[in-house]
Amino acid sequence: GKRAVTNYSNQIVELHGLDSSKNLDSTFEQHDGHISFREYYENKKCHGSRSKKVKLLESQEQALVVSHRYEGKGQDKRIECTLYFLPQLLHVIVPMELQSDDTKQRLRSMAHPEMADIVSATKKINATLNAMQRTCLFKTESECLRVEGYVLRPPNIRYKTRKGMDSVCALEFGGREWKNVNAFSFDL
Repeated sequence: GKRAVTNYSNQIVELHGLDSSKNLDSTFEQHDGHISFREYYENKKCHGSRSKKVKLLESQEQALVVSHRYEGKGQDKRIECTLYFLPQLLHVIVPMELQSDDTKQRLRSMAHPEMADIVSATKKINATLNAMQRTCLFKTESECLRVEGYVLRPPNIRYKTRKGMDSVCALEFGGREWKNVNAFSFDL
């Protein structure tokens, strides 16, 4: 099944479908009587905040997202309760393996900017501060620094196979199941 995160409490919920018979004005029973989903969410506070309330982005919803909680296992598994969520307050989690190569590359580039970009941004900030005749906590050197260090290669992943344990470079791991992984090792 698919999963999503609520934008008001960071709760992860399993998505089991949509119920088009429910909308913002549908009611449900709460400990002190019936309340509409609209009233409930308009009065709900964001997780970790005493004053910030959940903000509804849309005034209408055509359907609500259904999430079941189950109890029991196997043939004894049954629905314990059904929860309803507003689609506008959920962020669907898309596993990395289902994302396009272009999306993965853009995420990597945002997470790890190129060194040249960092240096040019630093020089630009330094030039702006110098033009304003202000001092800064850092100084841009006019020459490159020489350093010695280690080259870190991608880790090796050790995983269980039918024949025992095997090891492969993380870049070659591919689509094998992570549940079979039991160790990582690095070569310096």
